[in-house]
Amino acid sequence: MPSALPWLALVLLHHAGWLDAVAAAAVPDPPALAAALACKLLAPPARGWRRDPGSRAARPRSPASPSTTPGSTPSRPPRRPGGARWPRPPPRRWSTATRAGAPLLLHRGAAGFLLVEAEGLFVVAAAADLGGVIAAATALGELLLVPAATATAAVLDRLDLANLRFITDAAPLRHEPWRRLAARRWSNDGARDAAALAARADRLDELAARVVELDAALWRDRPALPGPDAAVLEDVLGQAAALALGDVAWTLFAAREPATPVLALRRFADLDACVTFGADDVRVRVPLGRRHGDLFFHGYMTRVPAVPWLGGRAVELAGG
Repeated sequence: MPSALPWLALVLLHHAGWLDAVAAAAVPDPPALAAALACKLLAPPARGWRRDPGSRAARPRSPASPSTTPGSTPSRPPRRPGGARWPRPPPRRWSTATRAGAPLLLHRGAAGFLLVEAEGLFVVAAAADLGGVIAAATALGELLLVPAATATAAVLDRLDLANLRFITDAAPLRHEPWRRLAARRWSNDGARDAAALAARADRLDELAARVVELDAALWRDRPALPGPDAAVLEDVLGQAAALALGDVAWTLFAAREPATPVLALRRFADLDACVTFGADDVRVRVPLGRRHGDLFFHGYMTRVPAVPWLGGRAVELAGG
């Protein structure tokens, strides 16, 4: 199997409680959901929606499911559970080393808005409309960094009306009362020290470029499902994939280099695996070596119980 990433993602998503949320939501076709999530972690499709045979084989799924029929991609989104919302990873801080009070970056991409941690680029919210990320930002209560490409007058006005503090490098229009902090930095926060606020946005340009790269990798280049009806699920799956990749990157690489989900995607995309399906569990064996050693040392070679799209089977990851 050409990539172990879809299986490694299960470890973080289990710890985050997302797999339990999927099971509790009684998703009608869990294997189709698994196949769609795997599309966010495998090689991008070529010639429209055509997936290479290796990517199709690497999707975590139950061998008894009709969703295992070989094909380029799921033909339609899995049905929404009982008309309810798709279970999303909760909007909270994910990197344990992230400083309390560290800012979040707001990005507008082709598919909608992303709210991303400045450290580790953990996606804490993804939504087609601004209201979805405003709700998450309000719950977190952190300062927002808003790059000029995202900072339209309408966006900044809505953030200000929601009582969210922001810093942007977009020059204000004549009617906008934003406070100048430094060269190419403005804010709606009039109470705090200008120099201290400007210092918190000193990496805005670098972070904005990295989030553009993340948006391209997981949303533009790796669509999970065709059709406009899949937009909400694309955000859910993109956020789940970004959190899993971000966790691997932060845990393994943050001590020595900038850790981003795209970094983990590049370094582990070709980590192959031997997968064996049993009656009660699925055994995933990755080759011994430095990558296996790093994953084992940091607790990724473990057992994930009762995966919804595997008929309740457990997944055991190990070297071999």
